[in-house]
Amino acid sequence: MNRLVITTEKNDFVIFDTETKSVVFRKDETEALHCHHLAGQHRHPFRPFGIAEDEKSIYIASNDKLGQFNKATYEFEQIVDIPLWLNTHQVIKDGNTLYVCNTAIDTVGIYNLETGENKQLSLNYMSVVEQVLIPRNAEELDSRHVNCIYDAGDKIYFIRHNRDIIDSDFGYFDKATLEPRILVSAGRSCHGIKIINNELISLSTGAGELISINLSSLRVTKVPLVDPNSTFLRGLEYFNGKFYIGGSINFKKTLEIEPSCYLFILDTSTGSIEKIELEDHKLINDLKFIT
Repeated sequence: MNRLVITTEKNDFVIFDTETKSVVFRKDETEALHCHHLAGQHRHPFRPFGIAEDEKSIYIASNDKLGQFNKATYEFEQIVDIPLWLNTHQVIKDGNTLYVCNTAIDTVGIYNLETGENKQLSLNYMSVVEQVLIPRNAEELDSRHVNCIYDAGDKIYFIRHNRDIIDSDFGYFDKATLEPRILVSAGRSCHGIKIINNELISLSTGAGELISINLSSLRVTKVPLVDPNSTFLRGLEYFNGKFYIGGSINFKKTLEIEPSCYLFILDTSTGSIEKIELEDHKLINDLKFIT
């Protein structure tokens, strides 16, 4: 079974089987992931979002909590002790190091679980900062909206979403030096990064498009997918020639016109798109294949 972990507004996560094309497991809400102390700060206190994995565990971020779950049984194990804030987005685990989008303060947190060393790489100031302010709500200190990261071996690629004020920025930082570099600006309110055959693929959520950026020429190609006024694209994975894309109901721009959100499966060999309803859910926060 190819397991796609999906975080939504309900459940800690759900497991989607790409062979049967159905949800085969739903993990009930874990009280430890509820951040009741963050109520009234413009994000729901229970907000499972970023997903990471290692050999034995799945990690789910919910605001300032990072939950660790058994990969075989899906049982909750513990809260990982690292500094987080509200509105945490994507997470990467690379050996003993966690990289986390601390979206509310425009940083990528870099946490060494072995040594206990914690760093904050500001993608607003483009440098490691010694101290950060504690936001009073999700928007107060969020100017760039650092929302997505991608592990490319010796580099971490990132998106500065830019809150639909200007085009999104794509860049990377070196894992060893933590020196960031902006490569190109493209798309509106972008989400998700996959790199395939020297092409960086992302979702231009504000335009309802899939975009491809050639990492040599920086040429941008756009493929229309949805009406952005009704569908909010967020969540991007790739497996065996197919993209798996989350399509949420865009409550910011339209009245509810669909009963549930959708998973779009784009076959790159044929160009066909299959649309699968994710019943009983309105939003997809993130999705990730686990081994």
